[in-house]
Amino acid sequence: MDHAARSSSAPLESLTVVRISTVHPNSAMNRALLLCAAIATALSSARAQSTCADAFRDSLSANTLRVFERVASVAPVWDDYTFSRHPLLLLADSAYRGHAETPVCAAVWRAGRPLERIELSARPPFSTPLYGMIDSDSIGPRAIDGAADIAVVARKAPSAVAAALRSRGIARVVVFNVPMNLAALGRLGEMLIAAKADPARIQADLAVHESFHLHSQFPTWLDQTRTYAWPAWDLQPDRTELRQRCYAGSPELSEALKAEIQTLVAAYDAASGDSSKRDAAAGLRHAQQFIESRAARRKLQDTMTVAQGRRRISCAQAEDLMELEEGATQWIGHATSLAAGLTNSATLRGPYAGTQAEAFYQTGPLQLWVLDGLLGRDALRRITTAIAPSTAPETGSVHAQFTNHVRRLAQRRGRSDAAATRRSDPWREHH
Repeated sequence: MDHAARSSSAPLESLTVVRISTVHPNSAMNRALLLCAAIATALSSARAQSTCADAFRDSLSANTLRVFERVASVAPVWDDYTFSRHPLLLLADSAYRGHAETPVCAAVWRAGRPLERIELSARPPFSTPLYGMIDSDSIGPRAIDGAADIAVVARKAPSAVAAALRSRGIARVVVFNVPMNLAALGRLGEMLIAAKADPARIQADLAVHESFHLHSQFPTWLDQTRTYAWPAWDLQPDRTELRQRCYAGSPELSEALKAEIQTLVAAYDAASGDSSKRDAAAGLRHAQQFIESRAARRKLQDTMTVAQGRRRISCAQAEDLMELEEGATQWIGHATSLAAGLTNSATLRGPYAGTQAEAFYQTGPLQLWVLDGLLGRDALRRITTAIAPSTAPETGSVHAQFTNHVRRLAQRRGRSDAAATRRSDPWREHH
């Protein structure tokens, strides 16, 4: 309660103390003063009480918690990364208030456990309108150049908030407003409302995606204690230069990229779409065409470079980096949501086949989906296990793995087709 509210009751409480002993016990005035004193005491008590226990009990919050549990039940899709191992910090609507020193109602979500309601002294800063991140571990001496500029480092949570979380064994956590209010997100919220998006499903996908960044990638970049392997060669390039130079540097480049993505989407449709329409042979053929199209486009970029810290790298390497760093992370969130029954291939196809300025959000996931359709989830999991500790993009990038496995599969299919031809035409085999 604000200062004005506190001061407004002070004269009344003071009056009851002074006057009550001087008025006859049975007088009407005394009864009125006793009533006022009771009201003042009740109001003061109400101001001191926390309403945090009532937070997260509405139907929208309950639905969000159920959806978090659904994605937490999915087995790992990338190496050994396990979303269910990691907590989330949920912030309640500001209509709920804690005590004076800890006015923010919040809760720690852990998979399979009751919600742990807590009160915080302040709301931690958000990285975007959709989520925030807290990382209270210190940066190690071998952190990447520019580590201090990463949002989770540059915009630290208040020390009291970090301490409250560390007392519960939490050093790193993704933060959400629950329930998510789409109407408060401006133009983005309007678009999501128009698309009839489910806030709970959006947050579930983001929870997996951003937790992967925080728990798998950040510890490598910031030289912190690691739970998972991640390639040390993954150092983010200048994303603006990648968009403007490598993807849209000329009309010819833009058209080549568009055709390349269309070919990759065709491979996705054939290999990973509706199971009743799946055509592995067509998927493999389109995958080979995609490899050829990409090689041709990259010849157009031969002289182009992109900043990566204090050096410059080729467009091809910059694209490989971002297909791994963001494209693979996008796929992890989508694959987990699909396995949890929160989305389907047709829904995912929309943004994959559309136009995005940062095309690695399309080409990264699409290549992984095509490998998943052609080779199976177990084989893809083994590929991700090879990528995670890789030492160079030439062998560890998504595109390098895609090219290698598509070519090997094509070779095996070619040998199989040749053998089948010999069996059906024995005269050719002996002549």
